[in-house]
Amino acid sequence: MEQNFSIGLEDPKFAKQLESVCAELRNKVETTKKAFSGKVKASPLLRLVEGGQLNADFVKSEFTKIGNRESTLPSGQREVIKAVVIEAAKRSVVMTQRERAREIEAKANAKAQEQA
Repeated sequence: MEQNFSIGLEDPKFAKQLESVCAELRNKVETTKKAFSGKVKASPLLRLVEGGQLNADFVKSEFTKIGNRESTLPSGQREVIKAVVIEAAKRSVVMTQRERAREIEAKANAKAQEQA
């Protein structure tokens, strides 16, 4: 049985997960910079964080541009954007599956109580 988990960029669950992933990555970069006294090797992720571009709004708009081949970001930064969106989508799917499983379990428990 195949399930269709279509998650749009404007879905509130996806948006929440996207912001969460962005925040985690920003915190990771800041923690790493503090641990090495600010001397870290440049990377696409670091450039996005330092440019203030690793936030949900920018990622959503840039992801759309990447899909339309209109993005002007370097390829490494585009790959980071895609990875962030994919991670947020995965988390949204897992969250949706857990919610559905809880609903099914609650219905099954209610039915079992009715029959008892």
